[in-house]
This record gives sequence, C-alpha cells and structure tokens, in this order.
Amino acid sequence: MVDAAYCNDIPMVLLAGVGFEAGMVNKANREFKNRFGILAYIFSAAQQFFTQEDFKAKIELDGQVLEFRTGAVTIANAAPPTSVMAQGFGEVIPDDGLLDVTIPVSNTLLKDINTSATLLASALVKSQVEDGNLVCLRTNRLKLTTDPPQTLVVDGEILEANPIEFTCIANGLTVFSPLLTI
Repeated sequence: MVDAAYCNDIPMVLLAGVGFEAGMVNKANREFKNRFGILAYIFSAAQQFFTQEDFKAKIELDGQVLEFRTGAVTIANAAPPTSVMAQGFGEVIPDDGLLDVTIPVSNTLLKDINTSATLLASALVKSQVEDGNLVCLRTNRLKLTTDPPQTLVVDGEILEANPIEFTCIANGLTVFSPLLTI
C-alpha cells in the first residue's frame, strides 16, 4: 500500500512541478529524448536553469498562507533520488500520508547553484541537508497560486492550472509485485 494523490482532480502518483521542473520537462520533447535518451533531461535542465524566471507563489495549508518568490515549487508523493527538485527532506516517503513540498527561495545565480547542490547532496545521503534558501514542508493538502500563472507538470504530463490544489490519499494505491529473492 502506497499513497496516491490528486492534483486538481487529476490522479498523481509521483510528483508535480511548477516553474523549473515543468519548463525542463517541456524542453525535453520526444525528438530530443529519442536522440539523447536520459541526457535530454540533463540538457534541458541546464537550459531551464539559466532561463527560469522567478514568480510569486502563494501556498495555503493547514490554515496558513505562505508567500514566496521562487523559480520552482515541487510537490512530491513518491519520487526517486533522480528527481532532485523533490529532495528537500532527502527522501520522499511514499507511504506516510503526506506530500513533500520543496521550494528554493534563493535570489542569485550563485545561491541557486548552491541550493541545487544541496538538493543533490540530500538525495545522495537520503537526509535533509540544511540550506537557508530552501523551504521544505510536509502536508496532506495544499493550494498553490502563482503570479504570473506557471506551467505545471504532473507525472510527466504538461498542464495549465492556477490555482492548483493537491490532496494526498493515504494508502490510496495497492501495488502487486512478485516477491523478489536474492
């Protein structure tokens, strides 16, 4: 049993990205992926890193309203370490009933590079690494509004929505798998 989620009534298993991640996935089109494979995402991430513009993000959760200026918001239900933007806590737990929200709030290129390195380090050591330019939240429900409206990627699919509501469904997905023996 693992968690599932909804993003504006669209089922979500892995994660959603607003801003940076959506732009990266959008730039890694089918032709680019066919030609370069997984490297297409690395190339498109580098390109997006230098072109991503910041936006205002308003997050409503648990009766609070939080506002940030950022270039990315990632909401993860389950994500492998290769989904670097989801690694604010070091590891996304797929069966805790919570969504992991990662928001880099740095405002210079040098700080952005440092924050990206922090996220990569978190993924490698599977533990949260402190960074004053990184906001990490865990919640079972949130509403995100961006200004200006941003492109959204949900489990690899590009969408348009603003505001965006996320709801975690604890133990919402049953996975059947053969027993592995080593």
